[in-house]
Amino acid sequence: LMIDHGMTADEAIFPFLRIANAPFEGYRDTTWCKQTFRLHVASVLRGLERAIGFGWLGERPAKDFDIEQYEYYDDPSAFNLNEITPQFIAFISPQDRERVDRRTGTLIA
Repeated sequence: LMIDHGMTADEAIFPFLRIANAPFEGYRDTTWCKQTFRLHVASVLRGLERAIGFGWLGERPAKDFDIEQYEYYDDPSAFNLNEITPQFIAFISPQDRERVDRRTGTLIA
């Protein structure tokens, strides 16, 4: 709705707020770490709205998204990272122990 129709975050979430007992729960990381917050749909949409405003999604976000590049970098056997902003990338959640690749002797954290 925001990308294809130019809606604001509030305009995009409004139709869903009218659904009684809407099944939208806040996002919770699945790691073993203690959870300190939940991320809600409205917050995600507001973040998307800011990213659009900063131009981080490009001129044509729906057409310019490179799914093959995304899947390559998201693959645990490659880098397992995601671009959060043009200046910041995020890697997989931390492990509770270090592992060593037996083939190469490389530390896998």
